[in-house]
This record gives sequence, structure tokens and C-alpha cells, in this order.
Amino acid sequence: MTKSLIRRLLMLWRIMVAGTRNFFRNAWLSVAATAVMVITLTIMLSAVIFNMALGDTLDQVTESIDVAIFFEDDASREAIDELQSELIGLENVTAVQYISKADALERYRRDNIDNPDILEAVSEDDNPLPRSLEIQVQDLNQIDELIILSQDDRFIPIIEDTSLGEERRRTIERIADTRQFLISFGVVASLIFASVSILIIFNTIRMAIFARGDEIGIMRLVGATNGFIRGPFIFESILDGIIAAAISLGIIYLALMQGATRLVDFVSFENTLEFFTVAWPLVVIATVLAGALIGIISSMMAMVRYLKL
Repeated sequence: MTKSLIRRLLMLWRIMVAGTRNFFRNAWLSVAATAVMVITLTIMLSAVIFNMALGDTLDQVTESIDVAIFFEDDASREAIDELQSELIGLENVTAVQYISKADALERYRRDNIDNPDILEAVSEDDNPLPRSLEIQVQDLNQIDELIILSQDDRFIPIIEDTSLGEERRRTIERIADTRQFLISFGVVASLIFASVSILIIFNTIRMAIFARGDEIGIMRLVGATNGFIRGPFIFESILDGIIAAAISLGIIYLALMQGATRLVDFVSFENTLEFFTVAWPLVVIATVLAGALIGIISSMMAMVRYLKL
């Protein structure tokens, strides 16, 4: 290890010690800055979590089969096959499955296995359940071609009813709107609290500069470098960000592990939980960097304004 590297490491250590000392000298302002930054980082992480979870939920709902065409009992299989062939040819359609009366009865029994009274109402000899085509589409908001085809004069006589995903479409719209609202809210709230954090840290560094005015003057007289003078102020603000990131990560992971299992029936958290569990080093690094960046920006602003070297 060269003497130059040793001197650099020693200077870095002294900067860190001085910055930590400044942090505790301005304890109340440091606590206030850290608290606001905790809120900022928590909101940012929450926005990421709900964006991922609602995105997965949206994909799952979209992939679900909720478009169906039901046929009259006297509909010919040839006519049904013709309609199925034309449906498969539509760009928005990914799959079409024919459901016979026997298939419909089997599904009915499976869905109502715990309701014997309901099961007794339908038998193989008296099966009122219609044949149908279940259609999987890429986008439920773009089924105009499917609707037009189902209303074609060739197929109207054989179609008893249709279920064109109106309820599922409304669900998708609600999820998409909620997702967009949470993203917008997260961005706006993060910017607001980040600005407040910057303002508080700015004032913390400003007060530290004024309090250490004589000390800074002496350091300049004995030949201290500008980097050595500025370093403790930057490290103090970075320390705010690191502590805030640690607290925020603790809050988020605790809430995610405890709360996600309770919301799993409403929102798909499986992939989000897996990501935050497997990629936790990336999450930690990104959060710490975000907190440190806020601190560095605010300290640099204060030094440019008040620390004339």
C-alpha cells in the first residue's frame, strides 16, 4: 500500500469522523431531515411495489377467459365450427375453446361441489346448460371485431347469448385507473417530500457552515484542501440519507411481508414479493443511493451558496 493511498484513506476517515460529529451537533435538524427523507423513500418504494403488483394483477385479469358465446340447442356443429374458425382468425383473439354440454355440466358440478341442492337441480338426462365457445383475447377493450362477427346474419340464429367481458373490462379499467393514480400520487408526493428534505438538509448544512466559520478559516490558513473542508458537510448529508434508507427499507419489508399476504385475494403480490426477496441487494442499493443523492444535492446547494472557498 503506497503512502499516497494511505494519506487518501486517512483523509477519508477524518472526513467521515468530522461529518458524523456534525450530524450529532445538529441533532434535531438531522432527525427532522432524516424523518422527512424516510417518508420520501417510503412513498417511492410503496409506489414501486403497488405499480408492480397492480401490473401483475392487470395481466392476470386480462389473460383470464371472460368472453363467451352460448348457442341454441338446435345449432349445428358445422355452424359453430365455422364461427370458431373465423374467431381464431381475428388478430385480437389468442385462443378459442369449444365447450360441449357435457363439459359445461362437469364444470358446473366442480364449481358447486359443496352445494348438493344445486347439484341435484341439473342431471345428465336433463342438462339445460348450453354449448359455448370461450374466447381468450389480448385486450378486452378491443373486441369490436368480435362483437360484429357475433352479430353476423349467418350466426345470429344459432347464438342464444353472449358474455363479452363487460364486467371484466370494467375491472381492468378500475385497476388501470388505480395504478395510474398511485403512480402519479407517488411521483408527486415523492417530489414534494424530497423538496422538503432538501430544504431541511440545506438549512442544516447552512447552520453548520456558520457555526464552523472560525474553524473553516483556520483550516484554510493551515493549508487544508477544499475537498477536505467540504467533505464533512457532504458526508453529514449522506449519513442522513443512509439512515433514512435503512429505516424506510425496514418499514417497507415489514409491511410487505405482513400485509401482502392479507391483500393477496385482491392484488397479485406473488411476483412482487419474489422480486423484493430475491433482488433485495438491488433494492437496498437503489434506496441508499436515492437517499444519498438527495443529501448530496442539498449539501452541494448549501455549500455553493454559503461556503466561499
